[in-house]
Amino acid sequence: MSFLTKLSAALLLWNGLLTTAFSQQKFVVSLRSLDQIEAAAAMDAPGTSQYVRAASSAKEKLSLPLLATLASGGSLAGHTEKGEWIIDGPETASKALKDCGLVSSIGFDTPQEYFQVREAVLIYDLNNRPTREELADAGIAILEDQQRLKANYGYMKVASARNAAGIPATLAAKIRDMSGVESADANSSVTIGPIDATRELDSLVPESTVSSAESAPTNDPDWNKLWGLRAITAPQAWADGNAIAPKVTVAVVDTGIDYNHPDLTDNMWRNDAGEVGIDYVQNDKDPMDEHSHGTHCAGTIAAVGNNGIGVVGVTWETQLMALKFMRRTSDGRAKGSLYDAAKCIQYAVDNGAHVINNSWESSTSNILLEKSLEEAQAAGIVVIAAAGNGVDEVGIDTDTTPRYPASYGFANIISVAAIDRNERLTSFSNFGVSSVDLAAPGQAIYSTIPTALASGNPYGSMNGTSMAAPHVSGAAALMLADEQHRDMSAPQIRQKLLSSVRQIPSLTGRCESEGVLDLSFLSKDIPRPSLVRQSFRSAQFSFKENKHVDPGNQIKLAQLTIEVDQPVTLHIRANASTRIANNAIGNFAHMVTGFSPTFPVAEDLEQAQWAESLRPVTVNEAKTWVNFGSIYAVQLKNAGPHTIYWFCSHRSGAKLSFGSGSMIIDVLGDVP
Repeated sequence: MSFLTKLSAALLLWNGLLTTAFSQQKFVVSLRSLDQIEAAAAMDAPGTSQYVRAASSAKEKLSLPLLATLASGGSLAGHTEKGEWIIDGPETASKALKDCGLVSSIGFDTPQEYFQVREAVLIYDLNNRPTREELADAGIAILEDQQRLKANYGYMKVASARNAAGIPATLAAKIRDMSGVESADANSSVTIGPIDATRELDSLVPESTVSSAESAPTNDPDWNKLWGLRAITAPQAWADGNAIAPKVTVAVVDTGIDYNHPDLTDNMWRNDAGEVGIDYVQNDKDPMDEHSHGTHCAGTIAAVGNNGIGVVGVTWETQLMALKFMRRTSDGRAKGSLYDAAKCIQYAVDNGAHVINNSWESSTSNILLEKSLEEAQAAGIVVIAAAGNGVDEVGIDTDTTPRYPASYGFANIISVAAIDRNERLTSFSNFGVSSVDLAAPGQAIYSTIPTALASGNPYGSMNGTSMAAPHVSGAAALMLADEQHRDMSAPQIRQKLLSSVRQIPSLTGRCESEGVLDLSFLSKDIPRPSLVRQSFRSAQFSFKENKHVDPGNQIKLAQLTIEVDQPVTLHIRANASTRIANNAIGNFAHMVTGFSPTFPVAEDLEQAQWAESLRPVTVNEAKTWVNFGSIYAVQLKNAGPHTIYWFCSHRSGAKLSFGSGSMIIDVLGDVP
């Protein structure tokens, strides 16, 4: 008997169990989509026609967990962090499904931590709304009822009127039979782990990440701890005053924001009533952050710049809208529901947000969340979503195991992975060549935390794709304020950010762009080319022997000679890997790389013809290879041959081994 034939037989047995009493037990349904059920229904196998007659209407209306609940005759108890659904149902049903490979475990009391579910979400036609009497007769209690007039649908949050644990099959059956209900789903949960954001970053990011000789682009005293902003070339984007987006609103869907934080309060969005957002946990208009996560994200997006205190965001001035759907729990985590997350997105749509930052993930999809994101897409909003932190802090491939909202396929969603300061994909970051778009800094990110939770210093460091996503939200805000990009649609902004990344080896085959967010294209000092006319690539190179770099001296890593017949723009990029020679322990914090039209490079780099392109790497482990690279754009005003050198230096000196690398020069067309 084939797998799908067994599946059909099991589903038939499930339906038969609706009227038969068996001993109850919990079991985990590992079926992730309706594809297998639909494939079974399409087969000309014994019993298939009976299954289709029994479940075809439910298949179109109910989500997978509700369909499984209906078919089992049991009750939907909850879901695991991995996105598997737990059903408390007849023993015979669980065994039949296990034979088909759809049940991963059977018969437990407390097998693992899971999120309990007792609420369902109904989407209904505004012209055929289920009445309260109809719902009451069906034993369904309405907890909340909302109408989205512009989007032409309504929705309800409901539960069993009998206060039953979970969502019983009887409730799912009643929902299936209501003509006004277009679709229904379970209201699943989202959690964020405990935060220890009050620890100082000094032990994680050495002060030497930025040298004392290097001038900071702002007077914010903690600039030297913001390695992430340097990694995305934010200072280049800030050139010529391109650092603010005062008319752009970024909605932060999270744990709220400390809107009184001295580095955030001037950048808070406020409506005519003076409200800074909304709290759907307490159902009030005070989205104060009692956890830290949302405030930290807000600081990376738009901590006030050049104000002489703390840190600076990707954009120095932007309106931050605080939308709270998660609350702090007794164990220090944050928890919320996808229903409330969807309402936050609706609030952002209704109140004119331009960008929505979603630094959270769910292993389960939700019909109301998807409908709300459809509204955001129709409104032209750029939606940024964290790719997620994997399972047990080990990244997973979201091409095969999706995470939401990042894995929804809308053209306005940008899914963001995380890199560390050595430009490596972090071990916890999810990845996916078709489901993740780009990466941004997400480890040891220093930003704002609520003043009420701080011990004197309201700043701290956090790790996660949650920290990477705000870098991209800030970048989108800057684009929407830039005269050359402000008229772009959300999909066009997404495409521009993906096409402007700095590609690095650790992201090859790990995300669509295979690169890290890079804002140098926003710099007024860097011409914006329209066409690649010709490309030059060095041969793969590697040093056969260790190289000793004396303090202040340079090593020539690669060189390319090109000949041009007119003034052109060059876009130059290079990458390689290195480690301390002979497996010794060392520090790369003083390593500098860049390009120059001469070699050796002038001692005073500021006096060199081309400014340095700094890509510091920092590691203190033996036997550790680190990736590094440079990127730069420059105009050549004279026709003829030109040689470009890629060099590195080490301010304190080091003996280095170099792995393979390459250098690429694109000769670009006329500057528009």
